[in-house]
Amino acid sequence: MGRRIFLVAGDPSGERYAARLMAAWRQLEPTVEFFGIGGPQMEDQGLHSLTPLHRVSVVGFWEVVRRYGFFRRLLKLCEATLQSGSVSAVVLVDYPGFNLRLAEHARRAGIPVYYYIAPQVWAWGRWRLQTLARTVSLLLVAFPFELELFQHAGIRCAFVGHPLMDEPQLAAPPSDPEHRPFKVALLPGSRPQELRHHLPLLRQVVWLLERELSQVRFYALLPPALPWDRFPDVEGPWEWQRDAYTLLLHSRAGLVKLGTSTLEAALCGMPFAAFYRTSWVSYTVARALVQLPSAVMVNLLLGGAVVPEFLQSHARPAALARAVMQLLEPAAARRQWEHFLRLRTLLGEPGVAQRAAALIAEHLSKGT
Repeated sequence: MGRRIFLVAGDPSGERYAARLMAAWRQLEPTVEFFGIGGPQMEDQGLHSLTPLHRVSVVGFWEVVRRYGFFRRLLKLCEATLQSGSVSAVVLVDYPGFNLRLAEHARRAGIPVYYYIAPQVWAWGRWRLQTLARTVSLLLVAFPFELELFQHAGIRCAFVGHPLMDEPQLAAPPSDPEHRPFKVALLPGSRPQELRHHLPLLRQVVWLLERELSQVRFYALLPPALPWDRFPDVEGPWEWQRDAYTLLLHSRAGLVKLGTSTLEAALCGMPFAAFYRTSWVSYTVARALVQLPSAVMVNLLLGGAVVPEFLQSHARPAALARAVMQLLEPAAARRQWEHFLRLRTLLGEPGVAQRAAALIAEHLSKGT
C-alpha cells in the first residue's frame, strides 16, 4: 500500500491546482492515495472527499460565521480521521481560515504538513506566521516576494511558481486586444454569495452600456456546478460562456471580480476593471485587517494602479460602465496589455505542479 495523503482544497481555484498536483504526484508514486476535501476535478484524480466542495466554498467573515456549526463539525471529522493512524501526510491548498486550524490538529497527531499556495498573510493575518512556523513542514509559495517574508519568520519554504503557469492556454503571450472582436467579458464569481451580490450589479451595468455600445456583445462566465435551484433568476442581457480562457482570450475588455480571476484575465491580456461586493460586516472587518495599497493582485505585483478597482459602495453601475468605456479605447487598452505582458515574468515557469509534487515527495522520503 502506498502513502495516504489527506488533501484539502476549499474553493474552485484551489481545487484545480490540487487536481494537477495529484496527477503529478501519481506519476512519481502510482500507489499514492488521496482523501480529504475537494470537488469533481480532484475526485477525477481519485480523491475520496468528506464533503462536497460547494459546501465549504464560502468567502467573507459574516458568511463563515453564519455556518460556524457546519465548519466546526467538519473540523472534528477531519481531526478524527487524522487520529486514525492511517494518514502519511497532510497537504493543504490555500483556504487558510480552515486549513490552519487543521494544520494544528495534524501537528498534534504527529503528521507532517505541507502547504501548497501559501496563505496571503502579507495582506492580512501576519499573526498567522507563528502558526505556519509551528505547524508546517514545507511551505510552497507562488510569488517570489513571499520567500523573504516566510524565511524571516523561520518557515521552511520554496518558490515553485504560480499554478496558472501550468495552464496550456496561458503558455503563449496573448494577442493585442485591438485585434479582438467587440466582446465584453463579465466574471461574477463562482460562489453563491458572490452571484447574489454581483449578478444584479452586472445586469445594470450592461443595460447602461447597451445604450452607448450597439456593436458590442456581452458574455458572462458560467460558474461551474452552479446550483440552478438556488439561482432561478440568472439570466441577463448577456450570453453565458462556459470556458473561462476562451472568453478572456477573445474579449476586448471586461469586468472581473476580485480573486484568482484577475490574474487569469491579465495573463490572457484582456483589459479589465476589478470589482467586488460582499456583506457590510465582511467588508468592514476586511478593511480593518487589510493594509495594502490595492486589493488587486495584479496591481501589487506590478507596483502600481494598472487595473482600476471598485469595491463595495464604489462598485456602482455607472462607475463600472464608465470603466468599460475607457478600456475600450485603444490607447488605454494597449497600456494595460503591455503591463500584463510584464506580469508573466513574475510568476515562474510551467511545471509548477511537477515541482511541488517532487518537493513534497522528496521531503516525505527523507523524513525531514
